Amino acid sequence: MSGWFLRGLALAAALSAWAPAGTILPVWEKTYTAFDLELDLYYSSIDFYITPFGNTNKGPPMAEADIYRELLRHFFFPRAIVLEASFYPLAWSGMMVRTFAYSTYTNLQWGSFNLVKSLTLTYREPWAFSLFIGNFLRFKPGPGFAKGDAPPASESGNLEGFFAVTGNEVKSEGMAYSGAVLTFGDTMLIQNRLFPFPWLEAQIKLKGDVKSVYRNLTWNFEFGYRHVLSPQNLIEDLLWVRARRERIDFASRKFSLLLNTLVDARIDKGLGNNQYWKFQFIVGKAFPLVKPSAADAKKNPAAITLSVGFTAAINSPYDGKNLNNLDPPDPFHLLLTPGIRF
Repeated sequence: MSGWFLRGLALAAALSAWAPAGTILPVWEKTYTAFDLELDLYYSSIDFYITPFGNTNKGPPMAEADIYRELLRHFFFPRAIVLEASFYPLAWSGMMVRTFAYSTYTNLQWGSFNLVKSLTLTYREPWAFSLFIGNFLRFKPGPGFAKGDAPPASESGNLEGFFAVTGNEVKSEGMAYSGAVLTFGDTMLIQNRLFPFPWLEAQIKLKGDVKSVYRNLTWNFEFGYRHVLSPQNLIEDLLWVRARRERIDFASRKFSLLLNTLVDARIDKGLGNNQYWKFQFIVGKAFPLVKPSAADAKKNPAAITLSVGFTAAINSPYDGKNLNNLDPPDPFHLLLTPGIRF
Protein backbone atom coordinates (compact mmCIF):
# COMPACT_ATOMS: atom_id res chain seq x y z
CA MET A 1 0.00 0.00 0.00
CA SER A 2 2.77 2.45 0.99
CA GLY A 3 4.70 1.55 -2.18
CA TRP A 4 1.78 2.50 -4.41
CA PHE A 5 1.25 5.69 -2.40
CA LEU A 6 4.87 6.76 -2.88
CA ARG A 7 4.72 5.98 -6.59
CA GLY A 8 1.54 8.01 -6.91
CA LEU A 9 3.07 10.90 -5.02
CA ALA A 10 6.14 10.84 -7.24
CA LEU A 11 3.96 10.79 -10.36
CA ALA A 12 1.86 13.70 -9.09
CA ALA A 13 5.02 15.67 -8.36
CA ALA A 14 6.41 14.98 -11.83
CA LEU A 15 3.18 16.01 -13.54
CA SER A 16 2.62 19.14 -11.49
CA ALA A 17 6.24 20.20 -11.88
CA TRP A 18 5.72 20.30 -15.65
CA ALA A 19 5.39 23.78 -17.07
CA PRO A 20 5.46 25.34 -20.55
CA ALA A 21 8.79 26.37 -22.00
CA GLY A 22 10.11 29.53 -20.42
CA THR A 23 8.52 28.93 -17.01
CA ILE A 24 10.99 29.41 -14.16
CA LEU A 25 10.32 27.86 -10.80
CA PRO A 26 11.23 29.98 -7.75
CA VAL A 27 14.76 29.56 -6.45
CA TRP A 28 15.30 27.11 -3.57
CA GLU A 29 16.52 28.30 -0.21
CA LYS A 30 17.33 26.37 2.93
CA THR A 31 14.68 24.16 4.52
CA TYR A 32 11.96 26.21 6.22
CA THR A 33 10.14 25.14 9.38
CA ALA A 34 7.76 27.18 11.49
CA PHE A 35 4.91 27.04 13.96
CA ASP A 36 1.86 29.23 13.50
CA LEU A 37 -0.75 29.79 16.20
CA GLU A 38 -4.14 31.29 15.32
CA LEU A 39 -6.76 32.14 17.93
CA ASP A 40 -10.29 32.93 16.85
CA LEU A 41 -13.85 32.50 18.13
CA TYR A 42 -14.64 30.15 15.26
CA TYR A 43 -11.34 28.62 14.18
CA SER A 44 -8.34 28.28 16.46
CA SER A 45 -5.39 26.23 15.28
CA ILE A 46 -1.72 25.44 15.63
CA ASP A 47 0.18 24.60 12.44
CA PHE A 48 3.62 23.15 11.84
CA TYR A 49 5.15 23.94 8.44
CA ILE A 50 8.11 22.13 6.94
CA THR A 51 9.61 22.32 3.45
CA PRO A 52 11.81 19.19 3.36
CA PHE A 53 13.12 19.89 -0.14
CA GLY A 54 14.02 23.52 0.52
CA ASN A 55 12.02 26.75 0.56
CA THR A 56 11.17 29.13 -2.25
CA ASN A 57 12.99 32.41 -2.49
CA LYS A 58 10.74 35.37 -1.84
CA GLY A 59 12.29 37.09 -4.84
CA PRO A 60 10.78 40.31 -6.23
CA PRO A 61 7.29 41.44 -5.08
CA MET A 62 4.51 39.35 -6.67
CA ALA A 63 1.06 40.44 -7.84
CA GLU A 64 -2.02 38.45 -6.84
CA ALA A 65 -2.48 37.01 -10.34
CA ASP A 66 1.13 35.76 -10.26
CA ILE A 67 0.41 33.80 -7.06
CA TYR A 68 -2.60 32.04 -8.57
CA ARG A 69 -0.69 31.30 -11.77
CA GLU A 70 2.26 29.78 -9.92
CA LEU A 71 0.09 27.64 -7.64
CA LEU A 72 -2.11 26.34 -10.45
CA ARG A 73 0.84 25.48 -12.69
CA HIS A 74 2.44 23.35 -9.96
CA PHE A 75 -0.64 22.48 -7.94
CA PHE A 76 0.58 19.24 -6.33
CA PHE A 77 4.31 19.93 -6.34
CA PRO A 78 5.32 18.36 -2.96
CA ARG A 79 7.21 21.37 -1.71
CA ALA A 80 5.73 21.46 1.80
CA ILE A 81 4.07 19.45 4.53
CA VAL A 82 1.72 21.14 7.00
CA LEU A 83 0.36 19.46 10.13
CA GLU A 84 -2.56 21.16 11.86
CA ALA A 85 -4.61 20.66 15.00
CA SER A 86 -7.72 22.84 15.13
CA PHE A 87 -10.45 23.59 17.65
CA TYR A 88 -13.72 25.45 17.08
CA PRO A 89 -14.69 27.26 20.30
CA LEU A 90 -18.14 28.53 19.32
CA ALA A 91 -19.17 25.20 17.81
CA TRP A 92 -18.14 23.48 21.05
CA SER A 93 -19.93 26.13 23.11
CA GLY A 94 -23.16 25.61 21.16
CA MET A 95 -23.06 21.90 21.97
CA MET A 96 -22.42 22.64 25.65
CA VAL A 97 -25.37 25.04 25.83
CA ARG A 98 -27.75 22.53 24.27
CA THR A 99 -26.45 19.66 26.45
CA PHE A 100 -26.16 21.35 29.83
CA ALA A 101 -28.44 24.41 29.54
CA TYR A 102 -31.26 23.18 27.34
CA SER A 103 -33.78 25.63 28.79
CA THR A 104 -31.52 28.50 27.76
CA TYR A 105 -31.13 26.90 24.34
CA THR A 106 -34.91 26.74 23.84
CA ASN A 107 -35.39 30.28 25.21
CA LEU A 108 -33.15 31.50 22.39
CA GLN A 109 -35.56 30.00 19.85
CA TRP A 110 -37.97 32.37 18.08
CA GLY A 111 -40.07 30.51 15.56
CA SER A 112 -37.69 28.65 13.25
CA PHE A 113 -34.77 30.88 14.27
CA ASN A 114 -32.37 29.77 17.01
CA LEU A 115 -29.58 32.13 18.04
CA VAL A 116 -27.20 29.34 19.12
CA LYS A 117 -27.63 27.56 15.79
CA SER A 118 -27.07 30.80 13.88
CA LEU A 119 -23.75 31.31 15.62
CA THR A 120 -22.48 27.73 15.35
CA LEU A 121 -23.86 25.92 12.28
CA THR A 122 -20.86 26.70 10.07
CA TYR A 123 -18.78 23.92 11.68
CA ARG A 124 -19.67 20.24 11.84
CA GLU A 125 -17.17 19.08 14.44
CA PRO A 126 -15.59 20.47 17.61
CA TRP A 127 -12.01 19.72 16.58
CA ALA A 128 -9.97 18.20 13.77
CA PHE A 129 -6.49 17.11 12.68
CA SER A 130 -5.17 17.55 9.16
CA LEU A 131 -2.21 16.80 6.91
CA PHE A 132 -1.40 18.92 3.86
CA ILE A 133 1.06 18.00 1.10
CA GLY A 134 1.60 20.29 -1.85
CA ASN A 135 3.02 23.51 -3.21
CA PHE A 136 3.98 26.30 -0.82
CA LEU A 137 5.10 29.87 -1.46
CA ARG A 138 6.40 32.57 0.83
CA PHE A 139 6.32 35.82 -1.08
CA LYS A 140 6.53 39.57 -0.82
CA PRO A 141 3.32 41.27 -2.04
CA GLY A 142 3.82 43.80 -4.80
CA PRO A 143 2.11 47.21 -5.02
CA GLY A 144 -1.56 46.87 -5.87
CA PHE A 145 -1.59 43.24 -4.76
CA ALA A 146 -5.38 43.44 -4.48
CA LYS A 147 -7.41 45.68 -6.75
CA GLY A 148 -7.82 49.07 -5.17
CA ASP A 149 -4.69 48.90 -3.01
CA ALA A 150 -2.84 52.15 -2.54
CA PRO A 151 -0.60 53.62 0.11
CA PRO A 152 -2.65 55.65 2.61
CA ALA A 153 -2.73 59.38 1.87
CA SER A 154 -1.13 60.03 5.26
CA GLU A 155 2.04 58.42 3.93
CA SER A 156 2.29 61.11 1.20
CA GLY A 157 2.56 58.51 -1.52
CA ASN A 158 5.54 56.84 0.11
CA LEU A 159 5.52 53.18 -0.97
CA GLU A 160 7.70 52.30 2.00
CA GLY A 161 4.88 53.44 4.24
CA PHE A 162 2.54 51.00 2.48
CA PHE A 163 4.88 48.14 3.37
CA ALA A 164 5.41 49.46 6.92
CA VAL A 165 9.18 49.56 6.71
CA THR A 166 11.20 49.81 9.89
CA GLY A 167 14.75 50.55 8.84
CA ASN A 168 15.39 48.19 5.93
CA GLU A 169 12.92 45.51 7.06
CA VAL A 170 9.76 45.07 5.02
CA LYS A 171 7.00 43.90 7.35
CA SER A 172 4.58 42.82 4.65
CA GLU A 173 4.54 39.10 3.89
CA GLY A 174 2.45 36.48 2.18
CA MET A 175 2.03 32.72 2.35
CA ALA A 176 0.06 30.59 -0.08
CA TYR A 177 -0.28 26.92 -0.85
CA SER A 178 -2.10 24.48 -3.11
CA GLY A 179 -2.37 20.72 -2.91
CA ALA A 180 -4.11 17.87 -1.13
CA VAL A 181 -5.45 17.87 2.43
CA LEU A 182 -6.49 14.89 4.55
CA THR A 183 -8.57 15.82 7.62
CA PHE A 184 -10.04 13.55 10.29
CA GLY A 185 -11.70 13.58 13.70
CA ASP A 186 -13.32 11.25 16.20
CA THR A 187 -16.56 13.15 16.87
CA MET A 188 -18.99 15.32 14.94
CA LEU A 189 -21.77 17.84 15.58
CA ILE A 190 -25.29 17.68 14.19
CA GLN A 191 -27.88 20.26 15.28
CA ASN A 192 -25.59 21.22 18.22
CA ARG A 193 -25.49 17.60 19.43
CA LEU A 194 -22.29 15.59 19.77
CA PHE A 195 -22.04 12.14 18.15
CA PRO A 196 -19.04 9.78 18.58
CA PHE A 197 -18.71 9.07 14.86
CA PRO A 198 -15.22 9.19 13.32
CA TRP A 199 -15.06 10.99 9.99
CA LEU A 200 -12.56 11.60 7.22
CA GLU A 201 -12.27 14.32 4.59
CA ALA A 202 -10.10 14.48 1.48
CA GLN A 203 -9.86 17.71 -0.45
CA ILE A 204 -7.81 19.74 -2.88
CA LYS A 205 -7.25 23.32 -1.86
CA LEU A 206 -5.79 26.65 -2.94
CA LYS A 207 -5.33 28.94 0.04
CA GLY A 208 -3.28 31.93 1.07
CA ASP A 209 -3.00 35.12 3.07
CA VAL A 210 -1.18 38.41 2.97
CA LYS A 211 -0.55 40.40 6.14
CA SER A 212 0.77 43.91 6.56
CA VAL A 213 0.22 46.74 8.98
CA TYR A 214 -2.44 48.18 6.65
CA ARG A 215 -4.41 45.21 5.41
CA ASN A 216 -5.00 41.47 5.64
CA LEU A 217 -6.16 39.48 2.64
CA THR A 218 -7.09 35.80 2.79
CA TRP A 219 -8.56 33.46 0.21
CA ASN A 220 -9.59 29.82 0.22
CA PHE A 221 -10.88 27.69 -2.69
CA GLU A 222 -11.55 24.00 -2.05
CA PHE A 223 -13.25 20.88 -3.37
CA GLY A 224 -13.68 17.90 -1.08
CA TYR A 225 -15.22 14.58 -0.09
CA ARG A 226 -16.44 13.62 3.41
CA HIS A 227 -17.11 10.16 4.82
CA VAL A 228 -18.57 9.48 8.27
CA LEU A 229 -18.09 6.09 9.94
CA SER A 230 -21.60 5.93 11.37
CA PRO A 231 -23.49 2.73 12.32
CA GLN A 232 -25.38 1.24 9.36
CA ASN A 233 -24.22 4.19 7.23
CA LEU A 234 -26.81 6.46 8.85
CA ILE A 235 -25.01 9.54 7.49
CA GLU A 236 -24.44 10.04 3.76
CA ASP A 237 -21.10 10.76 2.16
CA LEU A 238 -20.78 14.30 0.83
CA LEU A 239 -19.08 16.24 -1.92
CA TRP A 240 -18.62 19.97 -1.51
CA VAL A 241 -17.13 23.01 -3.19
CA ARG A 242 -16.31 26.26 -1.44
CA ALA A 243 -14.92 29.71 -2.23
CA ARG A 244 -14.03 32.24 0.47
CA ARG A 245 -12.29 35.62 0.34
CA GLU A 246 -11.78 38.14 3.12
CA ARG A 247 -10.10 41.52 2.95
CA ILE A 248 -9.46 43.73 5.98
CA ASP A 249 -8.32 47.32 5.35
CA PHE A 250 -7.25 48.64 8.73
CA ALA A 251 -6.51 52.12 7.38
CA SER A 252 -9.90 52.65 5.72
CA ARG A 253 -13.16 53.40 7.51
CA LYS A 254 -15.20 54.47 4.50
CA PHE A 255 -17.92 52.20 3.14
CA SER A 256 -16.92 50.18 0.09
CA LEU A 257 -18.13 47.03 -1.65
CA LEU A 258 -14.49 45.94 -2.03
CA LEU A 259 -12.71 47.16 1.10
CA ASN A 260 -13.30 45.45 4.46
CA THR A 261 -15.46 42.77 2.88
CA LEU A 262 -15.91 39.01 3.27
CA VAL A 263 -17.68 36.63 0.88
CA ASP A 264 -18.08 32.90 1.60
CA ALA A 265 -20.08 30.47 -0.55
CA ARG A 266 -20.38 26.69 -0.23
CA ILE A 267 -22.45 23.92 -1.85
CA ASP A 268 -22.80 20.38 -0.45
CA LYS A 269 -24.17 17.38 -2.37
CA GLY A 270 -25.12 14.11 -0.66
CA LEU A 271 -24.05 10.89 -2.38
CA GLY A 272 -26.80 8.68 -0.91
CA ASN A 273 -30.40 8.05 -1.88
CA ASN A 274 -31.82 11.06 -0.06
CA GLN A 275 -30.92 13.59 -2.78
CA TYR A 276 -29.47 15.94 -0.18
CA TRP A 277 -28.32 19.43 -1.14
CA LYS A 278 -27.14 22.28 1.05
CA PHE A 279 -26.37 25.84 0.04
CA GLN A 280 -24.51 28.26 2.30
CA PHE A 281 -23.79 31.92 1.55
CA ILE A 282 -22.25 34.49 3.89
CA VAL A 283 -21.28 38.14 3.39
CA GLY A 284 -19.64 40.35 5.96
CA LYS A 285 -18.01 43.65 6.72
CA ALA A 286 -15.05 44.61 8.88
CA PHE A 287 -15.00 47.71 11.08
CA PRO A 288 -11.45 48.91 11.94
CA LEU A 289 -10.96 49.88 15.58
CA VAL A 290 -7.28 50.83 15.71
CA LYS A 291 -5.84 52.69 12.74
CA PRO A 292 -2.30 51.54 11.82
CA SER A 293 0.68 53.82 11.65
CA ALA A 294 3.95 53.22 9.81
CA ALA A 295 5.60 55.65 12.20
CA ASP A 296 4.58 53.54 15.20
CA ALA A 297 5.42 49.88 14.50
CA LYS A 298 4.22 48.88 17.98
CA LYS A 299 0.68 50.06 17.25
CA ASN A 300 -1.17 46.88 16.30
CA PRO A 301 -4.23 47.40 14.09
CA ALA A 302 -7.49 45.66 14.94
CA ALA A 303 -10.98 45.29 13.48
CA ILE A 304 -14.25 43.66 14.45
CA THR A 305 -16.17 41.71 11.81
CA LEU A 306 -19.83 40.89 11.46
CA SER A 307 -21.12 38.52 8.80
CA VAL A 308 -24.66 37.45 7.97
CA GLY A 309 -25.85 34.68 5.71
CA PHE A 310 -28.02 31.63 5.40
CA THR A 311 -28.07 27.91 4.90
CA ALA A 312 -30.73 26.27 2.75
CA ALA A 313 -31.13 22.47 2.77
CA ILE A 314 -33.04 20.12 0.51
CA ASN A 315 -33.80 16.78 2.21
CA SER A 316 -31.53 15.30 4.90
CA PRO A 317 -28.11 13.62 4.79
CA TYR A 318 -28.87 11.39 7.79
CA ASP A 319 -31.50 9.03 9.18
CA GLY A 320 -32.84 11.06 12.10
CA LYS A 321 -35.09 8.35 13.50
CA ASN A 322 -32.09 6.13 14.21
CA LEU A 323 -30.01 9.04 15.54
CA ASN A 324 -31.90 9.58 18.80
CA ASN A 325 -34.86 11.06 16.91
CA LEU A 326 -32.71 13.86 15.55
CA ASP A 327 -34.62 16.54 13.66
CA PRO A 328 -33.83 16.94 9.95
CA PRO A 329 -31.83 20.00 8.87
CA ASP A 330 -33.73 23.27 8.80
CA PRO A 331 -34.87 24.05 5.24
CA PHE A 332 -33.65 27.59 5.82
CA HIS A 333 -31.71 29.18 8.65
CA LEU A 334 -30.02 32.54 9.15
CA LEU A 335 -26.35 32.68 10.14
CA LEU A 336 -24.50 35.24 12.27
CA THR A 337 -20.69 35.14 12.52
CA PRO A 338 -19.01 37.87 14.63
CA GLY A 339 -15.25 38.00 14.95
CA ILE A 340 -12.17 40.09 15.58
CA ARG A 341 -9.07 40.47 13.42
CA PHE A 342 -5.58 41.70 14.24
